[in-house]
This record gives sequence, C-alpha cells and structure tokens, in this order.
Amino acid sequence: MSATQELIWLRGLFSSINHLSCTATPLLIDNQGAISLIKNRLSSKHSKHIELCYYFICEKFADGTIAAKYISTDKQLADGLTKALAGIKFKKFVEGLGFT
Repeated sequence: MSATQELIWLRGLFSSINHLSCTATPLLIDNQGAISLIKNRLSSKHSKHIELCYYFICEKFADGTIAAKYISTDKQLADGLTKALAGIKFKKFVEGLGFT
C-alpha cells in the first residue's frame, strides 16, 4: 500500500509541474498472486485476511492510476535494500541502483 501511496504522491507532484502523462503509472510487483488479486478482485477463503489497504490498491488499479506489472525477483532492484542477499546478488542490486 505504501508504494501505491508514494506513486499517487509522485503523480500529484509531476502533475503540478505539468509532467504527468495520462497513462497509468507502473507498479512493479514480484508476486504473481498479488497481481492476480489486484486485477481480478478475487475473494475466497484464502484471501479473507487481507486488510482494507488491498481495496485501496484495487481501486487505484481500476481507475487507471496504477498498472500492476510483474517483475521477476532477480530483477527487483529494491530487494538489495530490503532483503538479506548473498554477496554476489547484493553487489548486482547495488550496482543496478547506482550506489557504486
């Protein structure tokens, strides 16, 4: 949910300086199950625990604010900052983010 909130804030910023396109902002997600829930608004006994923030993200997908796109875990650069990784993989992520 926080990523969606940040995207909305950035869209507002870019809109205020007239640099916002009319297309949906891509939100890169490495969980295909989450993407399926967002796109299809599935409801089952396995998804009853999901909080209201899920509905917020679904709403932003439905109104065209965000576009949920799949990215493989190997290409998810944010993982270098959020997960414990092996040295080689960590170095790849750090370089990909431009921190070297």
